[in-house]
Amino acid sequence: MKIDTADLNQQTRPMEAGSKYDVAISFLYGDLALARKLYDALTPQFSVFLSEECQGELGGRDGVDRFTAVFRSEARVVVVLYREAWGTTRWTRIEETAIKDRWLNDGADFLLFVNLEPSDAKPRWLPDTKLWMRISSDWKVDDIVTAITFKAREAGVIPQRLTARDLAVREQRRIDDARERQTKLRSEGATAGAAEVKALFDSIETIAGDVNTGTPGVQVSVKRRPDICALRQGRGSVVIAWNNRYGNTDLGAALIVREWDGPMGLPEERLLTLHPPRNTKEIRFAFDYVSHLGWCWRDTASDEYLITQDLADRLVRWAIENGSRLDRKINDVRRWVDDDNAFA
Repeated sequence: MKIDTADLNQQTRPMEAGSKYDVAISFLYGDLALARKLYDALTPQFSVFLSEECQGELGGRDGVDRFTAVFRSEARVVVVLYREAWGTTRWTRIEETAIKDRWLNDGADFLLFVNLEPSDAKPRWLPDTKLWMRISSDWKVDDIVTAITFKAREAGVIPQRLTARDLAVREQRRIDDARERQTKLRSEGATAGAAEVKALFDSIETIAGDVNTGTPGVQVSVKRRPDICALRQGRGSVVIAWNNRYGNTDLGAALIVREWDGPMGLPEERLLTLHPPRNTKEIRFAFDYVSHLGWCWRDTASDEYLITQDLADRLVRWAIENGSRLDRKINDVRRWVDDDNAFA
């Protein structure tokens, strides 16, 4: 998508009466860091709605009504930081419903979807002709800000002037956040990392136990020791290894997660197999600290941030999906062989 920045200087009509926000940002919990960067870059030129509670802290009817009103009518432009899980969590589901209602009644000119996935995935209801950005390694936060600014001007919003004081306050906040991160990582990172790994493995065992209850056909086994955890479901495995060899978490501490197409166990386990399993996928989650999230894990491929509980749930789901995919593959081969033999 190419944006003509010259258009950003065109005079437009002021905000319509009744609108409380120029821009509202919808996002998943793991993308709060990116959402916050956009918020900092857009304010105070624009009035921006960003849920500091990260769609997980507000409760009750008041929270539902607040989110619904903002995304249905109170924001001139709605920006969605899209991943395939968007619309499946409690608060993004509420936001999606409000956005779809508005789209059906008023059209989709108010929408800007920013795809954070490596694919071209998008909601089935989203028109193909509407503004859509897919982030790649070439995109920067400034590019997204330019697109939002362009969209806001199209909607008739006149940005407020950014003063030297505004710029200084924004830069000071960035400096403070970076200093806090470095201080936390260097002073507490090693201890906190070990504690979060233990909490992660504990959560994995709890989630797997919940899965195994009442689903005899889908059983996730978990084997662990302090620095490694193996999940097995069906014919597949997912192995999580904690790499903290540097001691200082800011210099490379990460979880290395590998998917295997066969049974894998801990180093001391002896598993007899006819064919050695193959490593079919690998993802690294760097241990990190973000002021808005606290201790967290960053997907080094997508830059998505996850708290420990959410990462545990994702890894158990990964194990189930891997095992189910391998089971379907084997069953498809067997059906093909049976059909072939039937015509022999």
